[in-house]
Amino acid sequence: KTGLIITPTHAEAGPLTAHLRDALKARGAIMGEERIVPQRLATRWTDAQKRDGRNYEPGMVVEFHKAVAGERTSVNGKRETTGGFARGEAAVVVKGGADVVLMRTNGTRATLPAEQAERFEVYRMGELGVAKGDQIRITKNGEAKVKGQAVGTRVNNGDIFPVEGYTPEGDFRLPGGKVLPRNYGHIAMGYVVTSQRSQGTTVDREFVDWDRESLAPLDMRAAYVTPSRFREGITIFVNDKAWFDCHARN
Repeated sequence: KTGLIITPTHAEAGPLTAHLRDALKARGAIMGEERIVPQRLATRWTDAQKRDGRNYEPGMVVEFHKAVAGERTSVNGKRETTGGFARGEAAVVVKGGADVVLMRTNGTRATLPAEQAERFEVYRMGELGVAKGDQIRITKNGEAKVKGQAVGTRVNNGDIFPVEGYTPEGDFRLPGGKVLPRNYGHIAMGYVVTSQRSQGTTVDREFVDWDRESLAPLDMRAAYVTPSRFREGITIFVNDKAWFDCHARN
């Protein structure tokens, strides 16, 4: 059987996830020492915000989902391309301001092509503690390695995997022989999702955490999507049943 826990906003998801993990550790479902891995947290900036260098702070990561062409020059009669960024390349912000300076993986520095904001996304860096038995959720499409295969296999935004263990290098071992690099970054705990994140998901049983204080931010679309993800049954938990019943009828 498959299940899903849904909360209206991220504010409820964090504390609920912590409570669930404590209970699973007590049952022995999550075991061993937590491994601290890097986590990339999307800023979700608009293109206008990405063009404003004042928003950037050292340590942020810029990822290019579309290539940015470099400058073609002639050196000793040979045509060379300098600058530019490849699709999938990531660089760390060294300095914000009028010209945002990036540190590339090869140790060189480059200026952020802010005028091409539609070609990159900006992330803040965080950390996530993960142990054997935890469930992790993929937050951006990417590739995992498969034992015995040179070419990776796709992992999709929203996919949830149990962590079966770790490789000697510290990478995640997932079902089906998949290996997710420990520095993949685009992961979160996979126990609770928000109403918005639940769209397109169908499970056997659905569990909804709706506190009175959380209902105000919900629009009509989210209110419809939240209780429509199940095939067999749904259980809704509220902290003010009389108030919820009154508004549900309305």
